[in-house]
Amino acid sequence: MSEAQLELPARLEGAALAPLRLQLLEAGGSDLTLQGAGVERINGLGLQLLAAAALTRRAAGQRLLIADPSTTLAAALARIPEAFETTEE
Repeated sequence: MSEAQLELPARLEGAALAPLRLQLLEAGGSDLTLQGAGVERINGLGLQLLAAAALTRRAAGQRLLIADPSTTLAAALARIPEAFETTEE
């Protein structure tokens, strides 16, 4: 199984979510690592999108890893830790 990587945008809210959703769908069929160091803002819908992507991959026997989350992103992920696998580089 191959692994894809994707850099998360600085803002995980509003208009940034539609293109990110498409990128997550296009990366289907493989494990996925999201680089989270540059995330500056995230709202509830951004967190929901990441959680849905993580849970969808898990159900398909794949992994979604969030690498090096920013302080902002790490705080948001901590709200629902059972959905996410993270690593700090």
